[in-house]
Amino acid sequence: MTGKFAVSLLGLVASLAVAVPASATNFTMRNAKTGLCLGVQSANPADGTAVVTWDCDESTNQTWHEGEAFDGTGQYFHIVNHLTSNRCLGLNASSKLTNNFCNNDDSDNHNQGWWGSYIGDLTIPGETDPQHCFVFASYTNPFSQKVITTTADPRGNQPVIADSTFDPNNNKEQVWCLVDAP
Repeated sequence: MTGKFAVSLLGLVASLAVAVPASATNFTMRNAKTGLCLGVQSANPADGTAVVTWDCDESTNQTWHEGEAFDGTGQYFHIVNHLTSNRCLGLNASSKLTNNFCNNDDSDNHNQGWWGSYIGDLTIPGETDPQHCFVFASYTNPFSQKVITTTADPRGNQPVIADSTFDPNNNKEQVWCLVDAP
């Protein structure tokens, strides 16, 4: 299945036919190096709760979907968590991932905008079939090339925004694969 998700959120050109997960709306974000999933810490629905990497279990705190575009170009989107309605993947003042109230005011939500660059299909830990994998850049400063990156000891830690190496083969802690979720 292809669609707006594959073309817009993931930064693909319209002619590139990349299938998105079968549900096209629900996915987990798994790190290509560790196989761990992004999820809201302790399934806490409070605004500003840390987003951490943990063993994948397909719970609602690890399930995401594409939100609406907000930047006027259709390139930057919210990534919305399923734990509670209207909570988006964002950044705190320390450039760590958090789950925040989705703000649709373009002038005040740059820490919630994401652009994905498709880097290819990879087989990742925990999966037998190749998955569609991306590097996700923050809209906070679209020209800074800061991307979501796991830490050295990723289980239970908050991923951060770090300088991109643009080397997905040797720096898989910056590569996130979208896997179909219920």
